[in-house]
Amino acid sequence: MYSLSHLNLSNNNLSGRIPWGKQLQTFCDPSIYGGNPDLRGWPLPWCFNNASSKSPFQTRAQEEEPRNGDESEMIWLYAISMLGFVVGLLGFIYVLMIKQATRIAYFYLIDMTYDYIYVQLAMGFAKLKSVLPILMNNNQG
Repeated sequence: MYSLSHLNLSNNNLSGRIPWGKQLQTFCDPSIYGGNPDLRGWPLPWCFNNASSKSPFQTRAQEEEPRNGDESEMIWLYAISMLGFVVGLLGFIYVLMIKQATRIAYFYLIDMTYDYIYVQLAMGFAKLKSVLPILMNNNQG
């Protein structure tokens, strides 16, 4: 791209942030980015405003413009996520309440996991307790 002298990115339905690099920053013609409403980044505000009042080093919060549909989409996303969590949790609890064999196996698994973790911790602390006096004596003398 070092020898590229003209680039036209208009009407390609591009979105997102324009990559930062030496090559793309040389193209500051506003018409090459036209027709891409979701395209954002440093060259666009700089080019469109003819470098009048904006710095090329803006924060992301300064660049992004709020769009009307985003809030309702986020509300729907959270609502559906909560609904999925509640349905999954209630389904799990229902299976544990109805099927006795599943309930016994599940709590047996939890009990065995707890016992395994307890034994491993107890053995680790016992080993540390037996090694600690030896280390303390070696450091003193």
